[in-house]
Amino acid sequence: MQMLHRKGARKFAVVRLPPIGCLPVEVTTHSISNIVRSVFHNQRLGIEKENIDSQGYNSKLQDLISRLNSQHSGIQIEQWTSINPWQS
Repeated sequence: MQMLHRKGARKFAVVRLPPIGCLPVEVTTHSISNIVRSVFHNQRLGIEKENIDSQGYNSKLQDLISRLNSQHSGIQIEQWTSINPWQS
């Protein structure tokens, strides 16, 4: 972005991650192991960890956007969520 800004770009779009663990493919992938964990261990580790990872990425992305906005005048950064996790 910084190189593009030096060359005159002022508008950017970045993609936020949805809660990855809620994506249909992830729910399906983890469903059998999560049933076992839920019944026998009261845990659902895989999906929650992926959602936490997504939140961490989005938080770091927000920090980066704030830093870039303060460092570069006239910059406009839009954030988009890549997909709606409830759509299959």
